[in-house]
Amino acid sequence: MPLVLQVAGSHARGIGPGDRVALRSASGRIHALLDVDEVYVEDLRAVARMWFGADSDTHPGAAKLFAGGDTFIGGDVLLVDRLPSPHRPYELSPAQTRFVFTHKGWSKVVGFHGRNPPHRVHHHIQLEALRRTGADGLLVSPVIGPKKTNDFLAEPILRSYQLMLAFGLYPNGRVVLGSFSTYSRYCGPREAVFTALCRKNMGCSHFIVGRDHTGVGDFYGAEDTRRLFGDLGGIGVEPVFFGRVGYDPRTNSYVEEDDGSQGGDGLEHISGTAIRDALRAGERVPDWVMWETVQEMLLAERAAGRPLFCD
Repeated sequence: MPLVLQVAGSHARGIGPGDRVALRSASGRIHALLDVDEVYVEDLRAVARMWFGADSDTHPGAAKLFAGGDTFIGGDVLLVDRLPSPHRPYELSPAQTRFVFTHKGWSKVVGFHGRNPPHRVHHHIQLEALRRTGADGLLVSPVIGPKKTNDFLAEPILRSYQLMLAFGLYPNGRVVLGSFSTYSRYCGPREAVFTALCRKNMGCSHFIVGRDHTGVGDFYGAEDTRRLFGDLGGIGVEPVFFGRVGYDPRTNSYVEEDDGSQGGDGLEHISGTAIRDALRAGERVPDWVMWETVQEMLLAERAAGRPLFCD
């Protein structure tokens, strides 16, 4: 998954190899310097087909690419001043996470990548991954960067996890909460590998890969992610795959479907869309969908006029 600096052609005019350019925020503050190696033009539709497996304007990742212009600048980047962030206490660098794991004596760590407040299936697969791998601990690493419309904002996601830790819903001393300051590309299997490698850099030995990891719509098949990991072979971090998980009201438990089917005999399934719709309306979802304490906090935030979603 390429990391690129995409600019409008007019902004790159007069820039060439050997130049040094400043990377500024919208306020005009310089945050980094780029030593230019090359300036090049790409066919954005061809890039989208290779990157996202689709060149449809309805794919949010492809649409963002198309809106950015066909000129790219490449070169070495020198950080001058990190972007300001209200979530800085959660933003742990790879050096910091590795220091924490070493200090705790953890040699085997499972990473979890999320972009929503945790519902009960998230919680189930996190604890199940700890059990399956025999890991010492879990790194919960939600994305807090720019969002697309209707995505949860970073603040309610982080507060939800902080609340779950405070209420003892995780094994004591076995979970580290550290945000991941990036944005979702929504490119499914390739992004699953990318996010796994990022957690490898943070010191994780294992990484949870859900049924539709950072996918969108029906652009990616149920087995595409497993297939890509298999084709790549060892990448230095071991994926922990989960299929579709449903709630069994007969046993009050969460069950992974082993046949990959969309149904399930008597199982209830959690819908992220239904959760968002309920919260927007100020309504609760059943306790088996989301912990009551988390719902209460999110509804209180809404009632106080604080936003939950990116609009």
